[in-house]
Amino acid sequence: MLFKLSFRNITRSIKDYAIYFFTLVLGVTLFYVFNSVGSQAAVLELNNSRKLIVDLLAKILSGMSVLVVFILGALIIYASRFLIKRRNKEFAIYLTLGMSKRKISRLLFFETLMIGVISLGVGLLLGIGASQLISVLIAKLFEANMDKFTFVFSEKAFFDTILYFGLIYLIVIFFNTIIVGRLKTIELLQGSKKSEKAFLKNPLLRAIVFVVSASVLGYAYWWVNMTKSLSWTVSIISFGRLLLA
Repeated sequence: MLFKLSFRNITRSIKDYAIYFFTLVLGVTLFYVFNSVGSQAAVLELNNSRKLIVDLLAKILSGMSVLVVFILGALIIYASRFLIKRRNKEFAIYLTLGMSKRKISRLLFFETLMIGVISLGVGLLLGIGASQLISVLIAKLFEANMDKFTFVFSEKAFFDTILYFGLIYLIVIFFNTIIVGRLKTIELLQGSKKSEKAFLKNPLLRAIVFVVSASVLGYAYWWVNMTKSLSWTVSIISFGRLLLA
């Protein structure tokens, strides 16, 4: 019963969940791609100096992926709270009709689970496909021999992605349970009459986007300085701009 209601809520509020869903998909895709660079580069024929640079790039991107997870985790938690606030009137009706807060928590659990599983699956598929394109890009940047290039699936990146985003979903479910436990019918009815601010105009989201952009750009220029080679400068900055885009 609750599972069917959760599915109906998602399909009915598809527009509200769109940004939330695509944020999750983008996060999963980037995380897999960043952590699969090492596996992708392993099949390329590079000389020692270029191999060291690619290995350094793989380590940098792997470190960046953890930062991305923390930032996306905060963003996802905030987005989840935002969506719950938009449904104040709906939850007030549930409480008025006699639905317990425990059932509302389970309802949100099923919704989070469905969106999480679907976004994780879509993100991993896109990540696996995008990682092959990244291999081609790296090969062209470093003039690698691709005669022996084959399709590469990184098991480590795959399971790390499931682990990290699984933890994020568990944290979201935990916070949702706390929020539902504090629901009061009168406050929900009053809250539903207040105008909601646009999601993308929120200063917290702007700050998060700024931190991500600054971090990526900083890493890109740091890598250029570490290589100390002018011939690679244009390639590295182009790669940094690609990430920022």
